Parts: sequence; structure tokens; C-alpha cells
Amino acid sequence: MELNQRAQRVLSTLIQIYIRTGEPVSSRAVVKTSMPHLSAATVRNILADLDELGYVTQPHTSAGRIPTDRGYRLYVDSLLKGKRLSVAGLQRIARTYPQGKAAGEVGCLLRETSKILSQASHYVGLVMGPRVSSVCYNHMEFIRITETQVLVILVSKSGIVHTRTIDAARELLQEELDELTACVNEELCGITLEEVRKRVVRKSKAAVRLYRELLNKVFAFNEVSEADLADSQVYLDGTANILSYPDIAQDLERMKRIFATLERQSTLVQLLDRSMHSEGVLVFIGSENPMRMLEDCSLVTANYKCDNRVVGTLGIIGPKRMDYSRVIPIVDYTSKLLSRSING
Repeated sequence: MELNQRAQRVLSTLIQIYIRTGEPVSSRAVVKTSMPHLSAATVRNILADLDELGYVTQPHTSAGRIPTDRGYRLYVDSLLKGKRLSVAGLQRIARTYPQGKAAGEVGCLLRETSKILSQASHYVGLVMGPRVSSVCYNHMEFIRITETQVLVILVSKSGIVHTRTIDAARELLQEELDELTACVNEELCGITLEEVRKRVVRKSKAAVRLYRELLNKVFAFNEVSEADLADSQVYLDGTANILSYPDIAQDLERMKRIFATLERQSTLVQLLDRSMHSEGVLVFIGSENPMRMLEDCSLVTANYKCDNRVVGTLGIIGPKRMDYSRVIPIVDYTSKLLSRSING
């Protein structure tokens, strides 16, 4: 059932009050805040209809109402107007954001970005590092560690560095690996590992066998695997801010679950990975989060790009009653700053 304009305004007002106070909202509070032309009885009837439709709920019979996940979803998708930061807000983020970077400093840039997200929002900021398979590489090198172990170094033109240790099926000489390094850098640089897998290199049969044996181990990234997860580091900042969320901090078990979730890198990668193939800002509210341990939180994410390709995701985790009108533009603007800086 589609809500009429008056019901939408009542819902929007209720959510704004609840975000600000954290207390159940009465019909009188709605009237006083933005609808003085309506009686408390009229607003009370509208709230009862919204309750029946699942947009709000009443925690106690004598209490006011609070928004449900469905109510928040309608608010974010349809009722939230002017999702923009003030000029002063934009300038604050821009002033604190690192200007440029040198090769090898990408990790520092991502760590600083998570800190800026946290400071700007007062929630938890997180940034997933670039996935190995999605970055265009300008240099690859194969270095012998032991008879059968090889260190693979991958460097993008923007300074993103990934390393991986792989096991070969037979003993390898550094001369063979040098030949492979020369072959790869001559024919395969400037493309992603996904594209590398599709290339056929015309070399001697021995070289092709070695090429396939080693590169298949490095470049097998069709799906999110345990190896893939290990390659994607998540930079996190502001976890202590959770202690300032009254609706979460008052429940010790709930707080423990959230802290435990945020400590697991692989869980965070799975959480952020959902946004890798989408454009713009995504908002996951409460029960929409793939991790049940975060059902009391909301996650706002956006992608960032390197060489015009999506390579990672950043976001903010906070309580469901976060100020979406402020958090959404913070995430959007910061993702653009990171893309610009990582390509600089």
C-alpha cells in the first residue's frame, strides 16, 4: 500500500525525532515538531495505520512508537531529501584528506581514509583494500624462495602492491622465473588478473607449461575464495564509538557480538564484498545486513576506483538510528576523494 503525502510526512518526522532522541515518539511530539495544523488524535490515527503496515512499532503499550527496518528503508529510499553535505562539511573532510601518495603508501592512505570516515560520522569507518583480481598491474615479478616456493610481487601503476607465495609442482631455477617475469611484463602488463587468465601466450611448450602452472595458482580469482579473502585487508577505525550508542551499549551481549564481528577480517570482507558490483551508495539496514550479529546496525557503503575500475569498497557502520542524511553524503564524497587520490 502506497502512503499518502501526510502519512509520509508523519513517518519522516517520527524518524527524524527518533534519530535525534533515541526515545519512542508520541503523536504530540510529531505535532509539535512539524505538523501543528493537525491534532494529536489525527496523528495518533496515522501512526496506528503506519504500525499496522509495519513501518513503525510500539515497544510498550503506553509508549510512543519507533521506526522498524521497513520504516527506515522507506525513509532512506523515498523520504530523505537533500542528501548533501554542507559546504563546511565538505571542506572539513577535504582539508584532512591526504593529498597525493607515493608508491607503497596505499595502505597508509586506506588506513587514513577509515579514520576520516569515523571522525566525520562519529561511527565506525572501514575500507576494504583493493582486491588482487581487480587491479591493473604494470609490473609482476617471480622470485625463488626455496626449491619449490615462489614469491610473486604485483605492482600497479598507482602503487598498489600485492604479494603472494605459491608452491610449484617441481623444483624451479631463478633463471626460469626470470624468463617468466620477462614474458609476463612484456605481454601482460596493464591488464587485470581476470584478463590475464583469458590470454594465450605463444611460447615454447616448456614455457607454456611453466606459465600455466604458476600463473593459474596466482590468477584463479573467478569466485570469492578463502585465498581471495586473505588478500583483501580491511582497515577499521572508530570501533570505540560503539560504546556511545545508547541503544547498543546498554546491552552487553549485543555489544560483544558486534565487537567480535568487527574483529574478523574475513567477515568484514564478505560484508563489503556485496557492494563491489553496484554503483553509487548502498544502505543495508538492520536485518538487511548479511551478518546476523550486525542486525542492530546499519551499513552505508560505496565503491572506489583505480584506473577507472572498481577495486574496493569503503563504508560506515553505525546504529540503525544513524543520521542517514549526513552519513550517506560522507560516504559518497569520501569514495570520490579516495578514487582521485589513489589514481593521482
